[in-house]
Amino acid sequence: MRMLRRAGIATVLAFSALPVLSGVAAADYVCASGEFCLYENNDFNRGNTNHVQQWRNDDYDYRNNKWYNSNDVLDNEASSVRNRAGCRVTLYQHVGGTGARTTFNNGAADGYLRNNSIGDNRASAHNVHCR
Repeated sequence: MRMLRRAGIATVLAFSALPVLSGVAAADYVCASGEFCLYENNDFNRGNTNHVQQWRNDDYDYRNNKWYNSNDVLDNEASSVRNRAGCRVTLYQHVGGTGARTTFNNGAADGYLRNNSIGDNRASAHNVHCR
């Protein structure tokens, strides 16, 4: 009995000495103040890999951007958006800023882009409007 108790205590101590993983869970990623953020999956990646991209300025060509934690190009892959840029941001369907578009006011968050003009998996550019 004494031997089992010691083994149990040793096991508890061994596991308590392991470092705590401090990675940010996908659903916990916070779009920082001053940023415009796109997420690869609905509901801001809830339950999925943390594929996100954030900007502070315009970007008229998403073909040269990759998701955080991925080698996947994000062009035509965004499914949710958060705008904390401090300005309005317009998301465009085509590279160069043409096609269908949706404008998001500062503070806006849309967990499902299919419900507006830009649509799901169609974003290719954005413009930050601070005038």
